Amino acid sequence: MAYNPKQELDAKNAFIKASAYCVYRDRSVREIALKLKEWNCAHINIPLIIEQLKNEDFINEDRFALAFARGKFRINKWGKIKISGFLRMNGISESLIKKALSEIDTAEYRKVLEKVLEVKLRSYKNDDKRTTKIKLINFAATKGFETELIKDILDSLLQ
Repeated sequence: MAYNPKQELDAKNAFIKASAYCVYRDRSVREIALKLKEWNCAHINIPLIIEQLKNEDFINEDRFALAFARGKFRINKWGKIKISGFLRMNGISESLIKKALSEIDTAEYRKVLEKVLEVKLRSYKNDDKRTTKIKLINFAATKGFETELIKDILDSLLQ
């Protein structure tokens, strides 16, 4: 099917296109709705298409939240604050966010933060201890890690 971006996408073709989009990786309802609008799908069809995608298990917000949290933590080395913020932006419920974050092993979480800080610490060789600590706290905070955990790990790293 040749797709003309100015032409309205009918429900059948929108469903086919959206299901293919969902197969690539887990998507949130918000992502699908935005993509359907981008593809010029009739607004009246969007909720129906999303419902059909849910019924056929192309969209599953539980699966999306768990995969998102796991991937952003393991691959991107994001902390729980940043992960939860992005899940909220995708319209994921607080209970589902808590569930996804609880899947992250506490010991592994701490080890990842420690490793991230160790690697970054090597780039601050010429700074004084106080400046280095401030820079590392800011760096880890932008990655979404909790300030208290950052300070706790830094205290042991900078001794």
